[in-house]
Amino acid sequence: MVVGVSCNICFPSETNNTYMSLQIPDSLADFIDEVDSSGKTLLLHNRNRPEPTVDLLSQAFENQSVTVAEHHIPEGGEDLVCLINDGRVIETSPFRALERSFLMVNSDLYRTGANQSGVDNFPAALTGLDEVEFTVRGYPQSHKEKLLLVLISRFIEYRALESEAGRFHATFQRLSRLDDEYGTHQIYKRLGESGVETHVYGIRDDPSVIEDIDVTVHDGSSTAYRRSWVVLFQPRDGSHTDTARDGPVALVAVEIDDNVWRGLWTYDPDRVSRLQSHMKHTFWVSRSLSRRVSRGCFRRCCHWRAHRQPWTGCGAIISSVDSQNAKDSVALTLRANTLSRRSLDSPPDFDEAI
Repeated sequence: MVVGVSCNICFPSETNNTYMSLQIPDSLADFIDEVDSSGKTLLLHNRNRPEPTVDLLSQAFENQSVTVAEHHIPEGGEDLVCLINDGRVIETSPFRALERSFLMVNSDLYRTGANQSGVDNFPAALTGLDEVEFTVRGYPQSHKEKLLLVLISRFIEYRALESEAGRFHATFQRLSRLDDEYGTHQIYKRLGESGVETHVYGIRDDPSVIEDIDVTVHDGSSTAYRRSWVVLFQPRDGSHTDTARDGPVALVAVEIDDNVWRGLWTYDPDRVSRLQSHMKHTFWVSRSLSRRVSRGCFRRCCHWRAHRQPWTGCGAIISSVDSQNAKDSVALTLRANTLSRRSLDSPPDFDEAI
């Protein structure tokens, strides 16, 4: 297997020794398998909302490890959704919040971000369904199942935006999906303009769509790129001190059939850290492009400048770099500490460098 990138700029706290000590699973499916997933219950407390709305909720979770139940008592609040785990209430949300964010919307509305403006608009009764494995179908097989993972993806994106610091990773299968519609493009443009180190992954089917988004782009065509759904945010060290919900979070899913996804999300710091290491050591291993449109990761690593100025090796190995500024797309591999002051006109031999 080709060693693609081991970048101490993008991942300064990670070394090969760290990678080995973390015991990273071989695949994203292994990350899902290792979680001892247990069912949770959404308890509708003193519901007054119409029965068809409850049916929508029940149908959304009928094939999952989530039970929808009702409870009525003479006193107490009305239309409250309680998330139950191991016999205790861990989160609560108004039923109307679930209607606005999940039951009465479709995936198109979520993609545009039209109904969300921050993490507070994502019901805790839904975001608290972490460590629960889901197998979801997309449209037209199901109108609601896949929407849950879309909701959590948006939740993590907004978490990163509001934090304004840390590292964020997202896979898109095809990079053109960044420009499928205005909302997604705008969110990632905002992430690129923020202090969040943002990495996106996918098949480079339309290079033009990311030209105005200031993020680090990794492209490839392996199964990992084509059939993965990962959205991960790792806050900057020390930036989360209140609750687990302010800390690291990651969604990981794999496509097991045409538009059928198996996955879960987690707030566990160790799992998020190991998943981030997996992204580095698996996705970057292929001959993937790693660049930033305007303040590139590889430019920082290699002291690259426009107009074919010399560069110096710096402790990173970049498997391939899109150097359109220096004659089309020139494949480069930089071996750390062995290459110095060579111009883009004389790139190292790829087979020799690996």
